[in-house]
Amino acid sequence: MKLSIIIPVYNVGKHIKVTLESLLNQQEKNFEVIIVNDGSTDESISLAKEFIDDNKLSDFRIITKENGGVSSARNIGISEALGEYILFLDADDYISHDLVHILYQKLQLESPSIIYWGYDIVTEEKKIIKRYQYLKDRDSSSKGVEVLSEMIIGKKTSIWIGSIVFQKDLLKTNNIMYTKGCVAGEDIEFVYKALAKANNVLLINKVLSYYVQRQGSITNSYNIKRFDSVAALERVYINFVEIGNPKLIELSRVIRNESIIKNYTGTFRLCMRQLVKSKRINPGRAIKIITEDIENNYPEMKNRVMRLVKYNKGRSLSQKIELKLFIISPLLYYIFGNLKNHSFLRKVDI
Repeated sequence: MKLSIIIPVYNVGKHIKVTLESLLNQQEKNFEVIIVNDGSTDESISLAKEFIDDNKLSDFRIITKENGGVSSARNIGISEALGEYILFLDADDYISHDLVHILYQKLQLESPSIIYWGYDIVTEEKKIIKRYQYLKDRDSSSKGVEVLSEMIIGKKTSIWIGSIVFQKDLLKTNNIMYTKGCVAGEDIEFVYKALAKANNVLLINKVLSYYVQRQGSITNSYNIKRFDSVAALERVYINFVEIGNPKLIELSRVIRNESIIKNYTGTFRLCMRQLVKSKRINPGRAIKIITEDIENNYPEMKNRVMRLVKYNKGRSLSQKIELKLFIISPLLYYIFGNLKNHSFLRKVDI
């Protein structure tokens, strides 16, 4: 068997059928699906089991574990996978009907460490929010570090966890696993670490996956665990330095001096927006809540990032102003960001 598709499931009863139907409708049927039940308390697993039984899907199986988060669920999926290649798919996303067929066509010709392709961001009703912007003239092959450079420095490509397959031997040999407990940024950490070790990476120049944005997820509500993404980038920085490849060292500097700062300040602003606009908390109080939550959940992260911010000059005048304002006052930084985005500022009692 060439492909294992791993689906972590936790309380997604309203969405899982669309995902499973996209797998049922594949042109190529020779693949396995591993559904990892991460302690669901709704009807998700009963719906999945009913779907599997009704359609007599012998290569679909369910593994049940105590709730431990998406990262631990995916790690179990890796350990159970029988395929030569692994695709991770969330239980509210879906793929094109010809994805597996196209993958197998490519695998008949070569055995790349990683294959990736384009993806569209869509609503729950399958309406396109954002089309993939990085399609090229043709399929192409490159080294993983070159793809990383395109992502991190050139901003010329984007990879989502549902738009990439990994050779299982690559993951096993290099002990690439998800960081247990990480719920934001875990995907980019995994992808970056895998690409750093991949010598042969193939691009399929076509949109084959669909990333569903739904209300109520961690990306659409206040949750201090968003800052897991900053910690994930810090781990990637350390990983690249430890590998010691000169090109990865160069990329590690960009991650340290740009990506970590941008992620931290952007996440801070996003959390501010959620508290101020969604929960009607005044900005001064919101800053206090976020700062206390960071200190309680990520000791010393603020100090580490503020040291980076202090000595970062920024690439543009706007970035320079933003970084200076963030040092002086997160409130001024938040207001400046709203002005820059042409947002209407309500008068609030600070």
